[in-house]
Amino acid sequence: MPLAFSLNPSRGSAAENRQRTSPNQPRSNRPFKAVGSDSSSASDNPAIKSPEGRSTKIIERRSPTSLEREKKRSIKMTDLEAQLLQLQGDLKKTKDQLISSESRKMRAQQEVQATKKQLEEFSTAEESRLFELRKISQERDRAWQSELEAIQKQHSVDSAEIQRLRMQLELVLKAQAAQEKQFDEEHLELEELKQDMADALSTIEDLKSRLRGSEKAEADAKALFEEAKQQLEASKGTIDTLLTDGSKLMDSFSLVVKELEESRARVKSLEEMVKSSQKLGTKELRMALGETEIMFFEEQILRIIQINYATESMEKMKIDSDQRETKLKTALESTKSELILLKANLFDKDAEIRNLSDVNKKLQMELDREKMIQKESTLDSNIKEGLKAEATKLKEKLTDISEENEKLKLEIINREIENCKAHEEAVNDAKLARDREEAALMKLKTASEKAEENGKREAAAVEKLNKALETKSEMEAELRRVRVQAEQWRKAAEAAMAVLTVGNNNGGFLERTESLDSKSHSVAKKLMTTFPFSDDLGDDESASRKNSTTMLKRISGMWKK
Repeated sequence: MPLAFSLNPSRGSAAENRQRTSPNQPRSNRPFKAVGSDSSSASDNPAIKSPEGRSTKIIERRSPTSLEREKKRSIKMTDLEAQLLQLQGDLKKTKDQLISSESRKMRAQQEVQATKKQLEEFSTAEESRLFELRKISQERDRAWQSELEAIQKQHSVDSAEIQRLRMQLELVLKAQAAQEKQFDEEHLELEELKQDMADALSTIEDLKSRLRGSEKAEADAKALFEEAKQQLEASKGTIDTLLTDGSKLMDSFSLVVKELEESRARVKSLEEMVKSSQKLGTKELRMALGETEIMFFEEQILRIIQINYATESMEKMKIDSDQRETKLKTALESTKSELILLKANLFDKDAEIRNLSDVNKKLQMELDREKMIQKESTLDSNIKEGLKAEATKLKEKLTDISEENEKLKLEIINREIENCKAHEEAVNDAKLARDREEAALMKLKTASEKAEENGKREAAAVEKLNKALETKSEMEAELRRVRVQAEQWRKAAEAAMAVLTVGNNNGGFLERTESLDSKSHSVAKKLMTTFPFSDDLGDDESASRKNSTTMLKRISGMWKK
């Protein structure tokens, strides 16, 4: 329709020109077809005759220029029509391209919305994961705090038990010190008794010296027969003195026997005290040892259980961290694949934009050409305005698409940054989990070392208790030796008393002195036979036995004299 509209005024202008050039030319009855036919008819009939000669001459003069103009106009019109047809085809193509670009834009918007939804879902999932990770980290911190509190409680319990064992050891040491003091006192008493016996022996030696003096006096009396009576009287006096001395000796022996009995009673009381203390100490020590062993085994079992639980929890933590790392890796891979897809879409859209920009450039070139052509020719302003409006619309669409592409690029860059941050946070969380695992392992190692130290301390305490028991057994052996020695001294004193009483009952002093040698030997033999010494005794018992035999020999020699 625009072609017909544009051709009609040209035809009217050509007819007016013809009428103006040839006013006297008759009108033909043929219909007015087209410019091409007019030009051909004009070219076929270069000189149309008119009734007047002047007019024909003027027409003949003016016809070549008008025909050339008409030819040029017809050629221009055909060119313009062809250009218009091409422009209409280009406009249709641009409209189709705009429709396709709009459809692509709609698809891109839909894809962008879908990506936005996916990104929102991914952000919500990441927030939930972060919340879960925070919860799990808090739970881990609480569990570790509870484990630390339990370890501290166990350490306090261990320290309390160690203090208790120390108190028990102090009590045992105090008891041992008291026993040692008692033993020292008894040893001092025995030494005092030995000193008393030595004093008694010294008195016996004095008596022997006196007896030797009396013997010398008797010899002098035999030499001096005349002075025999006097010497006999003196001898009687000396006998009386000797009897008094013998009674004194009997009294001293009785005192020694009493002291020995008292020492025996003391030894018995001490033995009873030692036995009672030993029984109580051994019972308490055995009870304490049993309790300590039970507590030690229980602590070992509890520590083993705690160590196993800690190792299991650490393994679970490692498994959870590995699973989370795998999940995060899969999420990162999925996000990377999504980013790759978005980048591919961006590249496609960039290619489309480039194609549209190329089309725009082509259109602008065509518009420039049309403008150059329009400068030479006169076209309607409506076509120009329509083309300008379409060009402006295309430019606006291109700007909108470019802005959207830039926004998408910014969103993709932000997503990449967020993904990198999430990856770094996941790596940091994994590092923190590993550091916490290492700290927990170090705590377990310290706890095990403390347990080993406590076990060593308990073993040392048990060794100390065993040493104390050994020292107690040694003390008991020494007390037994002392008791055997005291019994030997007592039996020797009793034998001496029996010998003295037998001598007093049988008669005079002289007969007793004559038969004392054989009796002393028989008493010594009886003592040796009735009170044999065991081979199991030590060096102290053999020394005491030698002392007792020497003492008996001295007593027998004294009675001989």
